[in-house]
Amino acid sequence: MKLFHAGEWGAGWCGFEAVASKVPVRRVLVSHAFGGAKLAARVELMRSLGVTDLMLDSGAFTAHTLGHPVTLPDLYATIEATAPDVYVQLDVIGDAEATRSNLERMRADGFSPVPIFTRGAPWSDLDRLLDEGETYIGLGNISLGRGTVAAMAPWLNGVFAKLRAHQVEHGGPLVRTHAFGITRSEPLLRWPFYSVDSAGVVKSSGFGCAIQENADGTITVRSVSPSRKGGSSRQAWLNPTLTDAGADGPRYVARRIYSVGVMNRLEARLTRVWSMRGVEWPEELPRAA
Repeated sequence: MKLFHAGEWGAGWCGFEAVASKVPVRRVLVSHAFGGAKLAARVELMRSLGVTDLMLDSGAFTAHTLGHPVTLPDLYATIEATAPDVYVQLDVIGDAEATRSNLERMRADGFSPVPIFTRGAPWSDLDRLLDEGETYIGLGNISLGRGTVAAMAPWLNGVFAKLRAHQVEHGGPLVRTHAFGITRSEPLLRWPFYSVDSAGVVKSSGFGCAIQENADGTITVRSVSPSRKGGSSRQAWLNPTLTDAGADGPRYVARRIYSVGVMNRLEARLTRVWSMRGVEWPEELPRAA
């Protein structure tokens, strides 16, 4: 299983440089929505600091939220400027037909994006992607914004039932899937995603929180600085090396370093668990053409 770190690391991305100098950050998802002229330079910095797998998201969700549409020519320019290992098609929130149309247009224009199958789209769209021989499919709007396994289960059970039926019929490995915005350990132990991404490390650190390993191998976001905004609603975990209290002031970089280490261990554990369950993935990403 491959875990991509997402999110804006800070002005100048000095936060990323500080973290990557202390703990390996191999996989990163960057968004075209936060691109502009500086994105290529940010990607170059990341590569120099050990990022081996770079995924470019079209930024459709962010653009939809902010009311700034993404155009295909602009996305093409970002793909060419950043040379990501994999990049995601431009989808249209709530419009399965427009999403299909964009995928066809990108293919016709010579690009090979990871297609997206979004909750709410007809199941025939997933059938078509499988019939076309797609080996890597992004899954969107998995939990309807609720983040719970109960909310995810009906749709994801249907997705993986189709993927397993396709595997039985055609042989070979299970078609790879990418789950957008999920790194909670419970769903990762329940469904065999090939890759996932989350901005959890970046976001939680700014709110006085860090990711902690539990005794059973799962993870929990816990507050190390209960006085900080957003921290008081979470269970306190007073770690003097991570808290903002005292003379050191804000220590969000220390929290990021700690949390990335936790997530690296979770990635390795999940890979072992699914291997023991008979699901093994190739180490190499299906690189973009």
